[in-house]
Amino acid sequence: MNDIGTILGNEQFARKQASFGPGGNVVPIPRAKKNRQPPHSDTDRANVLPLPSTNIPHRTQSGLIPAHVRVLLIQKNTEDRHACRNALQQTSDFNVELVEAGNGGEGLHLACQDAFDCILLDCSLPDMDCLEFLGRLTELTSGLQLPLLKLVPPHKPELAIEAVRRGIHEFLIKDEDGHYLKLLPVLIQRMLDNRRLAHEKQQIETLYRTLIEHIPAITYIASLQISHQWLYVSPQIESMGYDRETWLSNPDLRFQCILEQDRTMVERAFAKSCETGELFHCEYRALGRHGKLHWFVDEARIIRNHSGQAMFFQGVIRDITDLKSMRDELETHRYFLDQHVQSRTEQLEKRIVILESCNTELCNQLEREYLVCNELRKANNLQATMLQAIGAAGVTVEESFIHPET
Repeated sequence: MNDIGTILGNEQFARKQASFGPGGNVVPIPRAKKNRQPPHSDTDRANVLPLPSTNIPHRTQSGLIPAHVRVLLIQKNTEDRHACRNALQQTSDFNVELVEAGNGGEGLHLACQDAFDCILLDCSLPDMDCLEFLGRLTELTSGLQLPLLKLVPPHKPELAIEAVRRGIHEFLIKDEDGHYLKLLPVLIQRMLDNRRLAHEKQQIETLYRTLIEHIPAITYIASLQISHQWLYVSPQIESMGYDRETWLSNPDLRFQCILEQDRTMVERAFAKSCETGELFHCEYRALGRHGKLHWFVDEARIIRNHSGQAMFFQGVIRDITDLKSMRDELETHRYFLDQHVQSRTEQLEKRIVILESCNTELCNQLEREYLVCNELRKANNLQATMLQAIGAAGVTVEESFIHPET
């Protein structure tokens, strides 16, 4: 299974107070005084044998490495151990506590009993081969990778090559004039700086991995090759019913899971993004291992290095199945609501037509009744007029009978 990055360093052991085994010689080395020796001449620099890597930085500023450095020196020759001790005494950037061992057995005992910042290992050990020492150290410390500096004689370069393969961080050619001793502090500081940078890189990668592996989305890194094989996928891929190993080992599995109706669209969009460098954005359906349908929104972009060269695709897949279900449910409710509104509207329109018809009939009836009432009113007025006329005529006749003409 591929990881986000290669972890290059290990967290330094917590310092503890421990007693050394028999033969362990603890030699604290104080800081050098201000009156340091003058710089070496150009002739001296020319006599120093080259290191494996020519990219050796100058001494870094104070604070990049611990002020107190514990070094385990494993070397059989007493004079060589004394020379190394004197060489480390010349540095003023950090204090060195040197623990010495005369053979590989003592060195393994000390390395397992106490914590060290680095180990200086001589190529010639009296009781075991240096490669055997590396193997046993890895077994006894459960694979802990301490910065190791190996001292190699000039006539055995093959030992240096094999030691690098076994995990040695640096090696230094032991010249007969002892010029290699001048580079001991520089290489120790470089090893510790590299270890610190590796540890910081590991912390950043762990933080980044924890972040992306806990977001509710599938994050992935895909190759730019024709197969577009995934190089990394987050654990959220298990929502599809597949483990990470199965998904990464089968390059065609991704497109096989996409529904056939959407597959061509996704392939064309991905090919266009590879060709133009545009953002890949696609929404499609995919079937999980157990037949569950998923709706995905897939977005990816090409990641480039500092020189602008395309390296890989980095993408995020969001599962919008629940959102799609909610949308479908809302669409269903909206459809039934529209149908209900339309039905009610039609009923209301029918009722309005009926009411308008009734209103028209009522208006006509009221108009007819008004005309009838008007005719009745005229008849009543005529009747009243006639009655008044009849009454007046009756009074005149009655007076003629009462008062006849004389």
